[in-house]
Amino acid sequence: MRMKLTEDCSRIAVPHGVICPECKRSPGDWHAEWLPEGVDLLVGKGQAAMDCPYRDCGAWVTSEGRLNQLVSGEDIPPERRYKRSLSRARKYASGDPSTGHVSQTGGLSLEEWIETVVPAYKGYDFGP
Repeated sequence: MRMKLTEDCSRIAVPHGVICPECKRSPGDWHAEWLPEGVDLLVGKGQAAMDCPYRDCGAWVTSEGRLNQLVSGEDIPPERRYKRSLSRARKYASGDPSTGHVSQTGGLSLEEWIETVVPAYKGYDFGP
């Protein structure tokens, strides 16, 4: 598996199947595009952290530019730790033209899609 780059080749997407260094599970899709604007790039460089979406984990993780691997982000200062944004998740899920993406859900609501396709996000505590 190779690291995937998004359209503008400056944003790093965490490949599907990458495991959390804390709970040793993969949510399937890390949905870095749901993070606040530009944070995905900072996570990719190890300058910010995102949380594991599993409710019983929630560990802070980062990439530090490592291919196909996440590492603990516990050393990242609290002000550089980010949760996924519900409004961004809804935009990406619906295919909002401002995101440059087509709908990810195939007509399902975000909640239905999480319930059936990405259960790691069930009960996820979204940020603003």
